[in-house]
Amino acid sequence: MTDVVSTTAGYFPRPDYLIETLKEVQGYQKQDMGPEAEEKVEDVFHEGRGDVIEIQEGAGIDLVTEGQLSWDDIIAFPTTRIDGIEMGGIKRFYDNNRFYREPKVADGLAHSGDITVGQYEDAVGIASNAVKPVMAGAYSLARLSKNDYYDSDDAYRGAFADVVNEELKALEDAGAETIQLDEPSLTGVNDEGVDLDEGIETIERSLEGVDAEVVVKTYFGEINDAYPHLLDIADGVGIDLISGEENIGAVEEYGADGALAVGCMNARNTRVESVDELVGTVESVLEHANPETTYVSPSAGLDFLPWTVMKDKVQRLGEATDEVRR
Repeated sequence: MTDVVSTTAGYFPRPDYLIETLKEVQGYQKQDMGPEAEEKVEDVFHEGRGDVIEIQEGAGIDLVTEGQLSWDDIIAFPTTRIDGIEMGGIKRFYDNNRFYREPKVADGLAHSGDITVGQYEDAVGIASNAVKPVMAGAYSLARLSKNDYYDSDDAYRGAFADVVNEELKALEDAGAETIQLDEPSLTGVNDEGVDLDEGIETIERSLEGVDAEVVVKTYFGEINDAYPHLLDIADGVGIDLISGEENIGAVEEYGADGALAVGCMNARNTRVESVDELVGTVESVLEHANPETTYVSPSAGLDFLPWTVMKDKVQRLGEATDEVRR
């Protein structure tokens, strides 16, 4: 029988007090803010983590995230903490009404130290429940960046995979037992298309030698072709059943034996689903698969939502998970 676990997908909306603090210091990127400003920002991030963890635990979420409050998006935060990258011009963030600065790989990529470990350790110190760190996947980092250095696509993607691999191992050394690895670019949304072999090869390289449970989370679309390959190389797969309703077909065909994160809640719409709706989506998946662990999850991060709506959605997620267990 599957173990049913509620979790969020990272990326919470920022509370107003955090937004105001970031305005005061003119953002939170790689530039030196000075020790006073940096300490002030880190204190407020710590406070924000406490708030989002309290919301999750109050809703009965079993496996919480620190909220990625310091991440403007999946790309900006990690790439400003990888050597060899400069920030370029503005591009649209997938099919969302958001934009990001395109990273340019101008030199050899290198893991320059802590990307997510400090945030994870801070969250562990706050939380009563288990904490799941979230890391951007190598394939998505490569697809969302521009190569101005490597002679081949293989070397370019491989360099990102090696950096991500180091970070996953660092998280494991810090005590993380379950890690979410975000790979939305596998869906090909708002892109020229996905080279499946390149995507799977890049992800597999990033997972080499990592013993912690890694759930490759996909969102914003369909991964039917990639799904069976992810089952082979990862401990778990996360599917978006809102933007990629057809993903249920992959589960019907291939099942799931490890962990399956069921993205049953719309993370980009303010309508709060009923418990029955969420339960129905999860149960439609479990009719066709018996994964070792079923993670009941939003379709993507909740940072698209207003703060009050996010709280209602998280509460509903916890209630739905309890109902699935019953």
